[in-house]
Amino acid sequence: MPTTVVGFRLGKAATGRQVTVLVTESGVLHRSHGVYGQPPKLDTPKLPLRYLRPDLPWMQGEHVLTGPISALRGHHATAMKNGYDKVLVPPACVRLEVEEHPLPPREDPRARVHPELTEAFLGTAPHPTPRSRSTVQSTPSGPRSASRSGCET
Repeated sequence: MPTTVVGFRLGKAATGRQVTVLVTESGVLHRSHGVYGQPPKLDTPKLPLRYLRPDLPWMQGEHVLTGPISALRGHHATAMKNGYDKVLVPPACVRLEVEEHPLPPREDPRARVHPELTEAFLGTAPHPTPRSRSTVQSTPSGPRSASRSGCET
């Protein structure tokens, strides 16, 4: 059964490292990191607080994805602040043909790492297409200005 994930991948050119963070539709946050070209190191997945503690009164009525999506945004902001400024995969919502592991019982809440999920995300997610200077110069009209593109200021 396919699963939907939201995630991103950022790189840090100075050190040659990358970080990938995903949130699955059940709210599990997966993070991997490492050196470009090497197999990534997978952190232990984080289960959503709403799943682990449904009895918390301040969580009543919250969707299970509220916390994990907020954590995803936090990971993105922290990574950018720490120098991971190269967007390798922009934030995207992707449908994957990989079945997500079932959530563990609440009595033993240790989620298993899921390397196939990260690999499928990286294979399916849209990658930015770098526009080189030669591509811009080879167009007949050159770079478009705001007034020529119809965006009057």
